Amino acid sequence: MRHNDHMKPVTANKPSETTAGQKWLEHFATADQSVAVRLIDSLEIHDHVEIMSDLKNELTLRSVDSPDLFPAGLVAIRSLEDLPAAPTHVAYDTYNPGLSFASLPGSEADIGAMSRGLVDNSPELFLSPELDISELKHKAARSLLLVTDYSGSGKQAARFAATFTQNSTIASWISYKLISIHVLSYASSLAASQLLRQQKHVTFQTITTAKSAHSANWSMDQRAEIEELCVKYADPSLPEQALGYGDSFGLYLSNFRVPNNLPQILIRAHGAWPGLFPNRSLPDGFYKELPSYRPALSLPQTLRNLGAEDIAVKLESSRRPVPGLRALAALHLLDYGMTDDQVFGMLQLSDADLDKLKTTLMFLQLIDIDFRVTKAGRQELSNARRTGFKPQRYKHEPSGPVDYLPTQLR
Repeated sequence: MRHNDHMKPVTANKPSETTAGQKWLEHFATADQSVAVRLIDSLEIHDHVEIMSDLKNELTLRSVDSPDLFPAGLVAIRSLEDLPAAPTHVAYDTYNPGLSFASLPGSEADIGAMSRGLVDNSPELFLSPELDISELKHKAARSLLLVTDYSGSGKQAARFAATFTQNSTIASWISYKLISIHVLSYASSLAASQLLRQQKHVTFQTITTAKSAHSANWSMDQRAEIEELCVKYADPSLPEQALGYGDSFGLYLSNFRVPNNLPQILIRAHGAWPGLFPNRSLPDGFYKELPSYRPALSLPQTLRNLGAEDIAVKLESSRRPVPGLRALAALHLLDYGMTDDQVFGMLQLSDADLDKLKTTLMFLQLIDIDFRVTKAGRQELSNARRTGFKPQRYKHEPSGPVDYLPTQLR
């Protein structure tokens, strides 16, 4: 054993405490190190096995909760650049969705392997992507489920889904409501969620919202400092953008794959010095020290980042925020595209109070059973914010399990 071996940490609580994190931080000037620490400790690292398991569970759950979608074809989303060259791609015409993966595949191979297990175990529910149009018709497919583990900008998933809706046969099936197209992602950025929900004839769901600079617990000044750091230390000779692909400034990764929308100083392999995740891979020993990591989210700061300064101020000025105020915060975050687990986790309510809040919002038809904000919910949120949270008087209380009226904020 070398003299310093016993000093190496076996585990770490956050990225800045890992051996690789400490080594990476040494490249920064002393005055910049605290900003670099804030950057990497704002990352969110998900476990790859958990990702695949959650996707499989979600697909299985759909077969129970939405039987009208089955039999369903399972297709792993892939980049159109990986398909045979064509001016415009159309599923089943210019390429076969079940074609073999490249010799060095990405996450689509993992999705394919997970899908294969579902197809083999429940062939009456899940259909192989290798089926052609005639076979889909013979099997009476009711939907096509396009699956990915991560969507950063949403463009790849949107372009891939469009190849199906542009197929004339599938388009006719859609028009007669014989089949539907669905995109399922384990993690998606807020930008990706917004883009994919705008796609015609395609429904979209993400299991969790992928962390990005837009949802980080940073003040405006802190974000400016971090962006300045990323630009200052970026190598101009490298193709990666200083703030990640498309300047989308992602903060999400798994312990198996690192997306290209993290800042260049985190993912570059060359330059003045390598990134914390050189060539978009975890450094040796990192997984053993920190297999996964999710920093705590601040409700007021997240609200500020997403344009709800007024609700954040109210929350911080109240010693004991009333249920209605937390409900308004939940409506805003849910409507922005964050998942219910993230939103309700930030409210820091007891299980009993959280169940009461969810039940109330559903009873008032402000959210639906899938925790999506309804038109009435958006109107209620708009009314409450426009009136400055001033209470309204009601002549009588509605009957039912209602503990909270949003505009009353009692």
